[in-house]
Amino acid sequence: MALTRSLEWGDGRVPPARAEPMARAVFAALGGVVEIGAVRATGTWLLPDVSVGAFLESWQDDLRRLLEGVRVVGRFSGEVMAVADELGYFADHDVPAASLLLWSEGITGVPQPPERLEESELVRRMCRIGGRSSADPAA
Repeated sequence: MALTRSLEWGDGRVPPARAEPMARAVFAALGGVVEIGAVRATGTWLLPDVSVGAFLESWQDDLRRLLEGVRVVGRFSGEVMAVADELGYFADHDVPAASLLLWSEGITGVPQPPERLEESELVRRMCRIGGRSSADPAA
């Protein structure tokens, strides 16, 4: 595949200058999945109740396998994979409503005042929109 091969890298790895932006895009998208999953796991739709750390703890083996798959498929070096830690999506952190708005592609719009984004009904809606997949349109 053209994206994973380079004439300048005989081992098939993507050159770091190209690999890092690719890795950032992958890790950001996975970060969105983690954030939406953590919010949904609370069951309350209240952002102060969200614990990304607790969510990740229960899925750590799956996440480890997924990231190893990303490393292999992307032919990313350890240095490039370290970007995942740098971004912080796979560590405990607060999930801001603005992040959910991003992952839901802004379909909900920005209410007035913007603080309303944290209301449980809007949080639930953003998670439903952001978590939809073509395999499950009723999600």
